[in-house]
Amino acid sequence: MADAQGHWRVLDDEAESRPLSEHTTATDAERAAWRHGAASVLIHDRYGRTHDALPIAGTRFRTR
Repeated sequence: MADAQGHWRVLDDEAESRPLSEHTTATDAERAAWRHGAASVLIHDRYGRTHDALPIAGTRFRTR
C-alpha cells in the first residue's frame, strides 16, 4: 500500500494497523510481501487503484 510520500508498506490483511515492513519502491514491497509468506499479494497504489500481483521469479516462499 502506497502513501502520499511514495513509501510502500506491506500489511497483513488481518492486522492492517501495523505494517509488516516499509519500502521506498513498489518492487521491494512486493518482494517483501511474498517473503513474508503471503498466499496472494494485492497492490494498492496511492490513487486508490488495486491489482493482484503475480509471484516474482526467484522469490523464496516461506511456509506457515
